[in-house]
Amino acid sequence: MSDKIVKHEQDTAVMPRNEMEQLQLLIDSKVLPANVKTIEQAFAIAQFGKDLGMKPMQAFHQVYSIQGRLALSSKGLGAMLWANGIQYKTLQDFEKVDKGDGKSDFITTIEFYRGKVTDRASFYWSDAVRAGWTTKDNWVKMPE
Repeated sequence: MSDKIVKHEQDTAVMPRNEMEQLQLLIDSKVLPANVKTIEQAFAIAQFGKDLGMKPMQAFHQVYSIQGRLALSSKGLGAMLWANGIQYKTLQDFEKVDKGDGKSDFITTIEFYRGKVTDRASFYWSDAVRAGWTTKDNWVKMPE
């Protein structure tokens, strides 16, 4: 055995002192999606997720900002439905249908189940066109 004293240097890793520093550290480390660029955006997404019962890191990957409004991803919505005992089934997915006036349209129909309660929701492509949603960048670049 030696009588030498060994000096250990302390780890100099930066530890965030508050939530804002934590958010900035996450942004700087690039572990958040590329669209989250500011502390304010990160805070808003984390808070939105918290209001929906999500942990912050879940929210960062399931909540999107679309034209300044926060929206839940389809995967996040499906997870919330499942967590609350609601099952769903896609009955029609962008299927071509005859509207009876010589014109056709495309429809998506989803059925929701919870216990003995069943609900059905349908949406037509013509509704999206009428609302102006098909002219947005994402639909023009990737229409399916």
